[in-house]
Amino acid sequence: MSFFLNIIYFLPILVSFSSFSQTYLNDSLLAKKFQIKADSFSGVSQFDSSIIYFEKASVIYEKYKKTASYLNCINRIAWRFFMKGDWNKSMQIYEQALTIGKTDTNLYVKAICQTANGIGVLYSERGEVDSALYYLRFSVRFKQKFLDPGDLSLAATFNNMGNLLRISGRFDRALYYLNEALKIYLTNPKISYDLSNTYSNIGIIYLGQQDYESALDYYQKALKILNESSGEKFIQTASVLNNMGVVYEQTGRYKQAKEYYSKSLLLRLKILPEDHYDIADSYNNLGVIYERFNLFDSALIYYTRSLIIRKKNFGEWFPDVGLNYLNISTLYLNHKKIDSAMHYSFLGLEVYRHAFSNHHPMVAYCYLELARCQISLKNYYDALHAIRSGISSLIPEYTMENIYANPMLNKILSAPPLLELLELKADILSR
Repeated sequence: MSFFLNIIYFLPILVSFSSFSQTYLNDSLLAKKFQIKADSFSGVSQFDSSIIYFEKASVIYEKYKKTASYLNCINRIAWRFFMKGDWNKSMQIYEQALTIGKTDTNLYVKAICQTANGIGVLYSERGEVDSALYYLRFSVRFKQKFLDPGDLSLAATFNNMGNLLRISGRFDRALYYLNEALKIYLTNPKISYDLSNTYSNIGIIYLGQQDYESALDYYQKALKILNESSGEKFIQTASVLNNMGVVYEQTGRYKQAKEYYSKSLLLRLKILPEDHYDIADSYNNLGVIYERFNLFDSALIYYTRSLIIRKKNFGEWFPDVGLNYLNISTLYLNHKKIDSAMHYSFLGLEVYRHAFSNHHPMVAYCYLELARCQISLKNYYDALHAIRSGISSLIPEYTMENIYANPMLNKILSAPPLLELLELKADILSR
């Protein structure tokens, strides 16, 4: 009798365990399906739908205490909020992920690196360079210590480091990190988005160095990959089209520039919210083209649209807000509205000094613009003072008070603005 009682006693437990295993297996498969669905929505820039499916997957992983998978999901949710332009929500989720990840740094290495990388990108978008570099360097050190040298997540951080160093004017170091990322991605040719993104970022470096043919070559490589994968459904396609427009603009091919800027804007308006920061970029660039065509009112409209969106998304001190101010200043200067030009030049200078301190190429461009305003007013002495400040922003060791003295040409942050400053100084002194 006791024998049968034992069978009756154990049988429900065995059935219960079997039922649990089957439920767990079914839920795990469902979570993976949710992630695949989320990725498919991200691929066509439907970020709200992507977030919904990542959230569904995260609920399952949290239920079964699969913390590494749960962290992966919420990190990806944070990134989608960033792609939507919701900086604060993205940062909130990343900080939540970092708190959880730090409970066991050995177990959650990849998640911690992913989080630190994301936080670094967020800070870089706000122009907070020191904070961004801190998190990205932390991510690189962690990955190099724990992960394989060819790990794709290491390439992602190299890519972000390159972008940040580019923003801060350190082009050579930026190119080094982007090429390190490229080496890893080329061994994984199926990673088409990341490979095209790195090609595009290298193109941006060459554009900053005024090597336009190299820039265009890398943009075309990026565009070819994108067209072969998702084409116009991919938001990265709009970015590459925009950057090709920049090349055409800076080489004086304004009709082609307008064509590519317009294509990019139409694609962005189709995919993104109307106040997304990428749309602000398109408005700014079309403003530049209308200015080149001497269409003052149209240029001012597009610059202003861009400025409103950027201030709404990132606040007063975001570096690209400074770019809007500088472009509006140039527009007013070219139409002899000197007081307005100087006002916007000073606004731009305040933004860039707040973001980068006194030493950055964009700080130099603001001083260059102020010097041109002073020349228009025939205030040559004040113009020379502005030029001296501009040179000092590019050569930190140049601290001479004598406005007529020239610097030693070493440790230059960026050559193009320095050349323009020196040419303008020579023009004043030859009068």
